[in-house]
Amino acid sequence: MKIIDFIRDNVSLIKDSFEKVGYISFPTETVYGLGSSIYNEDGLEKIFELKKRPNTHPLIVHVSDKESAFLLWDLLLPQKFTIQRLIDSFWPGPLTIIAKAQKHLSLKITGQSREVGIRIPNNREALEVLKLFGPLAAPSANQFGHISPVTAEDVQEEFPLEEGFIIQGGKCLYSIESTVLRVLESGDVQMIRPGMISIFDITLKGIHWSEIQKSPERLPGQSIQHYSPRKPLKMVKNHEIDSDYKKSLQNQKFGIMDFNQTLKEFKNSALEYYSLSENDNYQEALEKIYSALRYLEKIENIDFILCPEGFKTKNSLSDVLHDRILRASAGKYYDPNNRDS
Repeated sequence: MKIIDFIRDNVSLIKDSFEKVGYISFPTETVYGLGSSIYNEDGLEKIFELKKRPNTHPLIVHVSDKESAFLLWDLLLPQKFTIQRLIDSFWPGPLTIIAKAQKHLSLKITGQSREVGIRIPNNREALEVLKLFGPLAAPSANQFGHISPVTAEDVQEEFPLEEGFIIQGGKCLYSIESTVLRVLESGDVQMIRPGMISIFDITLKGIHWSEIQKSPERLPGQSIQHYSPRKPLKMVKNHEIDSDYKKSLQNQKFGIMDFNQTLKEFKNSALEYYSLSENDNYQEALEKIYSALRYLEKIENIDFILCPEGFKTKNSLSDVLHDRILRASAGKYYDPNNRDS
Protein backbone atom coordinates (compact mmCIF):
# COMPACT_ATOMS: atom_id res chain seq x y z
CA MET A 1 0.00 0.00 0.00
CA LYS A 2 1.14 3.55 -0.71
CA ILE A 3 1.11 6.48 1.71
CA ILE A 4 -0.70 9.60 0.53
CA ASP A 5 -1.68 12.96 2.04
CA PHE A 6 -5.37 13.78 2.23
CA ILE A 7 -5.26 17.06 0.34
CA ARG A 8 -7.59 18.46 -2.30
CA ASP A 9 -5.28 17.58 -5.20
CA ASN A 10 -5.28 13.92 -4.13
CA VAL A 11 -9.01 13.39 -3.50
CA SER A 12 -9.79 12.09 -7.00
CA LEU A 13 -6.87 9.63 -6.78
CA ILE A 14 -8.07 8.45 -3.36
CA LYS A 15 -11.65 8.00 -4.62
CA ASP A 16 -10.52 6.07 -7.69
CA SER A 17 -8.37 3.76 -5.59
CA PHE A 18 -11.15 3.13 -3.06
CA GLU A 19 -13.61 2.26 -5.82
CA LYS A 20 -11.06 -0.06 -7.44
CA VAL A 21 -9.71 -2.01 -4.45
CA GLY A 22 -12.62 -1.57 -2.05
CA TYR A 23 -10.69 -0.45 1.02
CA ILE A 24 -8.52 2.33 2.45
CA SER A 25 -6.29 2.77 5.49
CA PHE A 26 -6.71 5.91 7.57
CA PRO A 27 -5.50 7.32 10.89
CA THR A 28 -7.61 7.78 14.00
CA GLU A 29 -6.72 9.04 17.45
CA THR A 30 -6.35 5.40 18.57
CA VAL A 31 -4.66 3.31 15.84
CA TYR A 32 -4.73 3.19 12.03
CA GLY A 33 -7.76 1.45 10.55
CA LEU A 34 -8.32 -0.58 7.38
CA GLY A 35 -11.78 0.36 6.20
CA SER A 36 -14.35 -0.69 3.62
CA SER A 37 -17.88 0.56 3.02
CA ILE A 38 -20.41 -1.23 5.20
CA TYR A 39 -22.43 -1.82 2.01
CA ASN A 40 -19.60 -3.38 -0.02
CA GLU A 41 -19.57 -7.15 0.62
CA ASP A 42 -16.55 -7.68 -1.63
CA GLY A 43 -14.62 -4.93 0.10
CA LEU A 44 -15.44 -6.36 3.52
CA GLU A 45 -14.27 -9.78 2.39
CA LYS A 46 -10.98 -8.26 1.18
CA ILE A 47 -10.34 -6.87 4.66
CA PHE A 48 -10.64 -10.33 6.16
CA GLU A 49 -8.37 -11.73 3.47
CA LEU A 50 -5.72 -9.01 3.83
CA LYS A 51 -5.62 -9.30 7.61
CA LYS A 52 -5.97 -13.10 7.63
CA ARG A 53 -8.74 -12.40 10.12
CA PRO A 54 -11.25 -15.12 11.14
CA ASN A 55 -14.69 -14.24 9.79
CA THR A 56 -16.25 -14.75 13.23
CA HIS A 57 -14.45 -11.65 14.51
CA PRO A 58 -16.65 -8.56 14.14
CA LEU A 59 -15.60 -5.23 12.63
CA ILE A 60 -16.02 -1.86 14.35
CA VAL A 61 -17.95 0.65 12.24
CA HIS A 62 -16.66 4.24 12.05
CA VAL A 63 -19.10 7.06 11.24
CA SER A 64 -18.83 10.83 10.93
CA ASP A 65 -22.04 11.72 12.81
CA LYS A 66 -24.35 10.24 15.45
CA GLU A 67 -27.32 10.11 13.07
CA SER A 68 -25.48 7.55 10.96
CA ALA A 69 -24.83 5.47 14.07
CA PHE A 70 -28.47 5.39 15.18
CA LEU A 71 -29.48 4.16 11.71
CA LEU A 72 -27.32 1.05 12.25
CA TRP A 73 -28.55 0.11 15.74
CA ASP A 74 -31.88 -1.50 16.68
CA LEU A 75 -32.44 -0.04 20.13
CA LEU A 76 -34.94 -0.12 22.97
CA LEU A 77 -35.75 3.10 24.82
CA PRO A 78 -33.40 2.46 27.82
CA GLN A 79 -30.54 1.80 25.38
CA LYS A 80 -31.27 5.01 23.47
CA PHE A 81 -31.12 6.99 26.72
CA THR A 82 -27.78 5.47 27.77
CA ILE A 83 -26.20 5.72 24.33
CA GLN A 84 -27.25 9.35 23.90
CA ARG A 85 -25.60 10.17 27.22
CA LEU A 86 -22.41 8.35 26.19
CA ILE A 87 -22.36 10.09 22.80
CA ASP A 88 -22.89 13.52 24.36
CA SER A 89 -20.03 12.86 26.78
CA PHE A 90 -17.41 11.01 24.75
CA TRP A 91 -17.96 11.36 20.98
CA PRO A 92 -16.02 12.07 18.89
CA GLY A 93 -13.44 10.07 20.78
CA PRO A 94 -11.96 6.69 21.69
CA LEU A 95 -15.21 4.98 22.73
CA THR A 96 -16.84 2.13 20.79
CA ILE A 97 -20.47 1.40 21.68
CA ILE A 98 -21.91 -2.06 21.02
CA ALA A 99 -25.66 -2.72 20.73
CA LYS A 100 -28.08 -4.79 18.64
CA ALA A 101 -27.59 -4.24 14.90
CA GLN A 102 -30.25 -3.50 12.32
CA LYS A 103 -31.12 -6.61 10.31
CA HIS A 104 -29.80 -5.15 7.04
CA LEU A 105 -26.23 -4.89 8.38
CA SER A 106 -23.84 -7.46 6.92
CA LEU A 107 -23.04 -10.52 9.02
CA LYS A 108 -19.41 -9.94 8.02
CA ILE A 109 -19.52 -6.82 10.19
CA THR A 110 -21.31 -8.34 13.16
CA GLY A 111 -19.36 -11.60 13.11
CA GLN A 112 -22.69 -13.46 13.15
CA SER A 113 -23.46 -11.93 16.58
CA ARG A 114 -26.23 -9.51 15.43
CA GLU A 115 -24.53 -6.78 17.47
CA VAL A 116 -22.42 -3.95 16.11
CA GLY A 117 -19.79 -1.68 17.65
CA ILE A 118 -19.75 1.92 16.39
CA ARG A 119 -17.75 5.06 17.11
CA ILE A 120 -16.94 8.54 15.78
CA PRO A 121 -13.16 9.02 15.72
CA ASN A 122 -11.64 12.29 16.91
CA ASN A 123 -9.22 12.75 14.04
CA ARG A 124 -9.37 15.24 11.18
CA GLU A 125 -8.22 12.91 8.41
CA ALA A 126 -10.52 10.12 9.59
CA LEU A 127 -13.55 12.40 9.58
CA GLU A 128 -12.68 13.67 6.10
CA VAL A 129 -12.46 10.08 4.83
CA LEU A 130 -15.78 9.17 6.47
CA LYS A 131 -17.53 12.21 5.01
CA LEU A 132 -16.20 11.22 1.59
CA PHE A 133 -17.08 7.52 1.69
CA GLY A 134 -19.75 7.17 4.39
CA PRO A 135 -19.67 4.63 7.24
CA LEU A 136 -16.65 2.32 7.10
CA ALA A 137 -16.16 -1.02 8.83
CA ALA A 138 -12.56 -0.72 9.96
CA PRO A 139 -10.48 -3.00 12.16
CA SER A 140 -6.87 -2.08 12.87
CA ALA A 141 -4.68 -2.04 9.75
CA ASN A 142 -2.41 -4.96 10.63
CA GLN A 143 -2.14 -8.70 10.22
CA PHE A 144 -4.54 -10.41 12.61
CA GLY A 145 -3.00 -10.78 16.08
CA HIS A 146 0.04 -8.63 15.29
CA ILE A 147 0.98 -5.30 16.87
CA SER A 148 -1.49 -2.50 16.17
CA PRO A 149 -0.21 0.19 13.76
CA VAL A 150 0.18 3.72 15.10
CA THR A 151 1.85 5.32 12.05
CA ALA A 152 1.27 5.15 8.30
CA GLU A 153 4.68 3.49 8.01
CA ASP A 154 3.54 0.72 10.37
CA VAL A 155 0.64 -0.02 8.01
CA GLN A 156 2.96 -0.06 5.01
CA GLU A 157 5.15 -2.62 6.78
CA GLU A 158 2.10 -4.81 7.31
CA PHE A 159 0.92 -4.63 3.68
CA PRO A 160 3.93 -3.72 1.52
CA LEU A 161 2.75 -5.37 -1.71
CA GLU A 162 -0.99 -4.75 -1.57
CA GLU A 163 -2.80 -2.13 -3.62
CA GLY A 164 -4.55 0.86 -2.10
CA PHE A 165 -3.74 4.01 -0.15
CA ILE A 166 -2.79 4.78 3.43
CA ILE A 167 -3.83 8.30 4.47
CA GLN A 168 -0.90 10.00 6.21
CA GLY A 169 -1.87 11.33 9.61
CA GLY A 170 1.32 11.09 11.62
CA LYS A 171 1.49 9.15 14.88
CA CYS A 172 -1.87 8.44 16.49
CA LEU A 173 -2.67 10.66 19.47
CA TYR A 174 -3.33 7.90 22.02
CA SER A 175 -1.73 5.00 20.12
CA ILE A 176 -3.96 2.52 21.95
CA GLU A 177 -7.30 1.01 20.92
CA SER A 178 -10.65 2.46 21.94
CA THR A 179 -12.60 1.57 25.05
CA VAL A 180 -15.37 -0.87 24.07
CA LEU A 181 -18.73 -0.85 25.90
CA ARG A 182 -21.72 -3.09 25.40
CA VAL A 183 -25.12 -1.50 26.11
CA LEU A 184 -27.71 -4.01 27.30
CA GLU A 185 -31.46 -3.80 26.70
CA SER A 186 -31.84 -2.52 30.26
CA GLY A 187 -29.58 0.43 29.46
CA ASP A 188 -26.83 -0.87 31.75
CA VAL A 189 -23.35 -1.28 30.25
CA GLN A 190 -20.55 -3.85 30.30
CA MET A 191 -16.84 -3.18 29.82
CA ILE A 192 -15.62 -5.32 26.93
CA ARG A 193 -12.19 -3.75 26.40
CA PRO A 194 -10.50 -1.10 28.58
CA GLY A 195 -9.10 2.00 26.92
CA MET A 196 -8.41 5.69 27.48
CA ILE A 197 -12.01 6.30 28.64
CA SER A 198 -12.21 4.58 32.02
CA ILE A 199 -14.90 2.99 34.15
CA PHE A 200 -14.57 6.03 36.44
CA ASP A 201 -15.11 8.46 33.54
CA ILE A 202 -18.25 6.60 32.49
CA THR A 203 -19.62 6.21 36.03
CA LEU A 204 -19.39 9.98 36.51
CA LYS A 205 -21.98 10.35 33.72
CA GLY A 206 -24.56 8.39 35.73
CA ILE A 207 -24.19 5.20 33.71
CA HIS A 208 -25.01 1.92 35.49
CA TRP A 209 -22.84 -1.18 35.18
CA SER A 210 -23.71 -4.83 34.70
CA GLU A 211 -21.29 -7.63 35.56
CA ILE A 212 -20.21 -9.96 32.75
CA GLN A 213 -21.21 -13.46 33.83
CA LYS A 214 -19.42 -15.13 30.93
CA SER A 215 -16.75 -13.73 28.66
CA PRO A 216 -18.62 -12.47 25.55
CA GLU A 217 -17.88 -14.22 22.29
CA ARG A 218 -17.67 -12.57 18.90
CA LEU A 219 -17.16 -9.07 20.29
CA PRO A 220 -14.24 -6.70 19.53
CA GLY A 221 -11.16 -6.98 21.73
CA GLN A 222 -11.83 -10.47 23.09
CA SER A 223 -8.96 -12.48 21.60
CA ILE A 224 -6.76 -14.03 24.28
CA GLN A 225 -3.65 -13.38 22.16
CA HIS A 226 -3.62 -10.02 20.43
CA TYR A 227 -1.26 -7.11 19.68
CA SER A 228 1.63 -9.62 19.73
CA PRO A 229 5.19 -9.10 18.44
CA ARG A 230 6.81 -11.75 16.25
CA LYS A 231 9.34 -12.43 19.01
CA PRO A 232 7.76 -14.03 22.13
CA LEU A 233 6.86 -11.55 24.86
CA LYS A 234 7.20 -12.98 28.37
CA MET A 235 6.07 -11.37 31.59
CA VAL A 236 8.26 -11.29 34.68
CA LYS A 237 6.80 -11.84 38.15
CA ASN A 238 8.67 -9.19 40.10
CA HIS A 239 8.47 -11.01 43.44
CA GLU A 240 10.14 -14.12 41.96
CA ILE A 241 13.37 -12.39 40.93
CA ASP A 242 16.21 -14.01 42.87
CA SER A 243 19.77 -15.21 42.22
CA ASP A 244 18.58 -18.33 40.37
CA TYR A 245 16.29 -16.21 38.23
CA LYS A 246 19.16 -13.89 37.32
CA LYS A 247 21.49 -16.80 36.63
CA SER A 248 18.99 -18.36 34.22
CA LEU A 249 19.20 -15.27 31.99
CA GLN A 250 22.96 -15.46 31.58
CA ASN A 251 24.05 -16.11 27.99
CA GLN A 252 20.48 -15.71 26.75
CA LYS A 253 19.57 -13.39 23.90
CA PHE A 254 16.72 -11.22 25.04
CA GLY A 255 15.38 -7.69 24.95
CA ILE A 256 13.54 -5.77 27.65
CA MET A 257 10.47 -3.58 27.46
CA ASP A 258 10.50 -1.94 30.87
CA PHE A 259 8.23 0.30 32.90
CA ASN A 260 9.25 2.46 35.85
CA GLN A 261 12.75 0.85 35.83
CA THR A 262 11.31 -2.41 37.17
CA LEU A 263 13.77 -4.59 35.22
CA LYS A 264 16.66 -2.12 35.09
CA GLU A 265 18.97 -4.56 36.92
CA PHE A 266 18.90 -6.74 33.77
CA LYS A 267 19.70 -3.86 31.41
CA ASN A 268 23.38 -4.77 30.95
CA SER A 269 22.49 -8.41 30.22
CA ALA A 270 19.90 -7.56 27.58
CA LEU A 271 20.72 -7.01 23.92
CA GLU A 272 18.28 -4.09 23.87
CA TYR A 273 16.50 -2.14 26.60
CA TYR A 274 13.42 0.00 25.88
CA SER A 275 11.80 2.02 28.65
CA LEU A 276 8.11 2.84 28.27
CA SER A 277 8.36 5.31 31.15
CA GLU A 278 10.90 5.85 33.88
CA ASN A 279 8.59 7.73 36.23
CA ASP A 280 5.35 5.75 36.52
CA ASN A 281 3.64 7.62 33.67
CA TYR A 282 1.01 5.23 32.27
CA GLN A 283 -0.17 7.53 29.52
CA GLU A 284 3.40 7.82 28.22
CA ALA A 285 3.74 4.03 28.39
CA LEU A 286 0.52 3.43 26.45
CA GLU A 287 1.59 5.88 23.77
CA LYS A 288 4.90 3.99 23.37
CA ILE A 289 3.99 0.32 23.84
CA TYR A 290 3.27 -0.62 20.22
CA SER A 291 6.24 1.33 18.88
CA ALA A 292 8.41 -0.40 21.48
CA LEU A 293 7.20 -3.87 20.50
CA ARG A 294 7.73 -3.15 16.79
CA TYR A 295 11.25 -1.89 17.50
CA LEU A 296 12.22 -4.90 19.63
CA GLU A 297 10.78 -7.55 17.31
CA LYS A 298 13.00 -6.30 14.47
CA ILE A 299 16.26 -6.92 16.34
CA GLU A 300 17.54 -10.11 14.71
CA ASN A 301 19.54 -11.61 17.57
CA ILE A 302 16.78 -11.34 20.17
CA ASP A 303 15.04 -14.63 20.96
CA PHE A 304 12.41 -13.21 23.33
CA ILE A 305 11.33 -10.01 25.08
CA LEU A 306 10.85 -9.57 28.83
CA CYS A 307 8.43 -7.11 30.42
CA PRO A 308 7.14 -6.55 33.95
CA GLU A 309 3.86 -8.18 34.93
CA GLY A 310 2.64 -5.75 37.57
CA PHE A 311 2.96 -2.10 38.55
CA LYS A 312 3.51 -0.31 41.86
CA THR A 313 0.57 2.04 41.49
CA LYS A 314 -2.90 1.10 40.25
CA ASN A 315 -5.32 3.26 38.28
CA SER A 316 -7.52 3.04 35.18
CA LEU A 317 -4.58 3.44 32.80
CA SER A 318 -2.52 0.78 34.58
CA ASP A 319 -5.43 -1.59 33.89
CA VAL A 320 -5.23 -0.74 30.18
CA LEU A 321 -1.46 -1.28 30.09
CA HIS A 322 -1.78 -4.59 31.91
CA ASP A 323 -4.53 -5.72 29.49
CA ARG A 324 -2.37 -5.00 26.43
CA ILE A 325 0.72 -6.68 27.92
CA LEU A 326 -1.36 -9.68 28.98
CA ARG A 327 -2.75 -10.13 25.46
CA ALA A 328 0.53 -9.38 23.67
CA SER A 329 2.20 -12.10 25.75
CA ALA A 330 -0.83 -14.45 25.58
CA GLY A 331 -0.52 -14.60 29.37
CA LYS A 332 2.90 -16.30 29.24
CA TYR A 333 5.62 -15.80 31.86
CA TYR A 334 9.36 -16.29 31.75
CA ASP A 335 10.14 -19.56 33.55
CA PRO A 336 13.75 -19.73 34.78
CA ASN A 337 13.44 -23.51 35.08
CA ASN A 338 12.23 -23.98 31.52
CA ARG A 339 13.90 -21.78 28.96
CA ASP A 340 11.59 -23.03 26.23
CA SER A 341 8.46 -21.90 28.09
